[in-house]
Amino acid sequence: MCRLNLFLGILISFLVITGCEETTPVIIEAEEPDLRGLQLSEMQEAIYTFGGELFKTLVDQKNEAKNMVISPLSIATALYMTYNGANNDTRTAMAKTLNFEDIHPDSLNSIYSLLFKQIQPQNDSVLIKLANAVFWDQDRMFPSDQFKSALEMNYDAELKTEDFQNDPEGTLETINAWVNEKTEGKIEKILENLDPMEVMFLVNALYFIGSWDHPFDPLLTYDGPYTLGNGNEIITSYMSHRKQWKTFQREGYQAIESPFTDTAFAMYFILPTEGRPINDFVQSFDFQDFFKFRNDRIERNYLDVSIPKFELNYKVTLNDELKTLGMDIAFDPYLADFSNIGEVAYGNAYISRVEHKTYLKIDETGAEGAAVTGVGIAITSAPPTLKFNRPFMTILMHKGINIPIFIGKIENPNE
Repeated sequence: MCRLNLFLGILISFLVITGCEETTPVIIEAEEPDLRGLQLSEMQEAIYTFGGELFKTLVDQKNEAKNMVISPLSIATALYMTYNGANNDTRTAMAKTLNFEDIHPDSLNSIYSLLFKQIQPQNDSVLIKLANAVFWDQDRMFPSDQFKSALEMNYDAELKTEDFQNDPEGTLETINAWVNEKTEGKIEKILENLDPMEVMFLVNALYFIGSWDHPFDPLLTYDGPYTLGNGNEIITSYMSHRKQWKTFQREGYQAIESPFTDTAFAMYFILPTEGRPINDFVQSFDFQDFFKFRNDRIERNYLDVSIPKFELNYKVTLNDELKTLGMDIAFDPYLADFSNIGEVAYGNAYISRVEHKTYLKIDETGAEGAAVTGVGIAITSAPPTLKFNRPFMTILMHKGINIPIFIGKIENPNE
């Protein structure tokens, strides 16, 4: 991981005004986007604010009665890597969506390196692994040394060239095998296919496993009724624990904290007031209030708590949600600017898709989870070919007064 650096610079532009008379260059000073050092607290706030906004947008747009789980850390990490390749308005839009100012990637990368160290467990009872990789088409994408170095140094990213165009199945197999390995087999694949115009994937894989500080006794696990959102009742398996819990209550919900053996990590179970539809509750939930002030409101109460055991898988394409949050230019084939990634064989580079897949299991012993986020970079197709390879006509004219100065017909350009 690199040391925290602060880069300051001034972009000097030269504007040359031309006309009938001879002119001299005019020097204009333009401000470079904010190169200040991003603070760790700002990145923490940016991730939980982005995560809350994205989850609300996802629930609102899908509006489904189904399980949903996302990993804001995984999604943010993949987009931070992608941010290194963005430029101009695309970079500004991505920064806004990710909830920080348009800072230089070097500042973002340095603080991410620090965050990565801070999030590591303090003992062996919890394991959290973050792995990153960049796969690109060896024939159509040519990442710059600066881009590769930034991801390798700050994100410990593995850099891999593949033959996207001629061996798409082999490329898919390589990417999915990497995902399967880094998530301990909990997510076998992130991609089902490759679009012919996709030339790069930036992938983050996250794996977590931890034991409860006070495990639930399996002998106390029981089957009981559970009321679905539509009012129907099912029977599910509940784990239960009667002890002193850390609890807090706000208008509209009550919550408990279940810490892991490494007490830096905890899971919160949040129950809306009875009769409140869960999708409506999510839309009204104040994520910033929760993340900033939950510790100030925690009380200790002796409770008999029952929580359903569950194991779920979830997959979603986040294009629409990220566009809604302000990143639409990054998905535009013609307006996106990812020139800081490097060179492409032809066309323009843009984000083709952001795929996200998660796994989460809760039982008496603890929690296990995995997440993968893949950001696909595609290029626009090569422009149609127009070859003047047969006799043609040409006109040279003064457009201002609409006077043809030359009109010609070319039969043989060699004569």
